[in-house]
Amino acid sequence: TTSEFGHQLHPENLLENTEGTLQVFVISSDIMVPKDIVNLKAISSDNSVIEILGIEDGADKFTKNIMVKAKNSGVSSIVLAASGFSSKEITLEVFNNNNYPTQIMMKITPQEFTIDGPRYGHITLELATTGGLPTLALEDTIIHLDTPNKDTIKLKNSEVTITNGEYYVTTEFEIIGSGDAIIFAETEGMT
Repeated sequence: TTSEFGHQLHPENLLENTEGTLQVFVISSDIMVPKDIVNLKAISSDNSVIEILGIEDGADKFTKNIMVKAKNSGVSSIVLAASGFSSKEITLEVFNNNNYPTQIMMKITPQEFTIDGPRYGHITLELATTGGLPTLALEDTIIHLDTPNKDTIKLKNSEVTITNGEYYVTTEFEIIGSGDAIIFAETEGMT
């Protein structure tokens, strides 16, 4: 049977002259399944926009992390291939940076967990302009994280910092029970 690739970009938007992670996993009916990906290959269609730095195993054995460098603004495609999988082309856009941060955006991966699936998830927090475009921190920005669902998930950090000149930070959480959970992220002066 041919398997399908699922993916998530951390951070969700790339700024030029920064690095990010394209997380790859196996999906079935749009849900992550606990299956290893062997001999994953990734190729960028335009190395002047996005360069692939390497591929690493994720925190659990069910994900692969493709480290990418966003070099210049523009659009590039990443082609994924591995034996037993349908090949997949992912289009990524790299933005230039010329704006002031007014909001934080949060992305959780994966958003749903199966009983026999991974026990850890990732939280990416990103600074953005009013228009939703990524932008660099003008100073160290401390973001506070909390959840009222402490019987369902355990946050790795209750506080993270996006350092001056960066625009995102990634942290983790652990699944400790079943049910729905909410994660709050807040920082002074931003939506």
